[in-house]
Amino acid sequence: MAKKCSQAKACKQLWVGGISPAVTKEDLEAEFRKIGKIEDFKFYRDRNTACVEFFNLEDASQAMKIMNGKRIGGEHIRVDFLRSQTIKRVSVFLYVVLPFPFIIQ
Repeated sequence: MAKKCSQAKACKQLWVGGISPAVTKEDLEAEFRKIGKIEDFKFYRDRNTACVEFFNLEDASQAMKIMNGKRIGGEHIRVDFLRSQTIKRVSVFLYVVLPFPFIIQ
């Protein structure tokens, strides 16, 4: 039985995928600015994706509803709430070199 993917939790950050190579950063950003005030906009041309962060959750929710499936530059973009990335913790071992003999009290 296939695992069911959980929906992304509503947040101010949106993931945008399926961006046509014909679409510029400025064009895409302008489309999202029509919906609300943007706090941060990152465009990844090499992956044809973007991340849009709105100042408030209401604008982000509205943008997801309006922009998901919208045809821009000949392609239908996909928009969803940004899924949180799990942070991998790296254990670092610190070795202290003490002169021998040493006394631990």
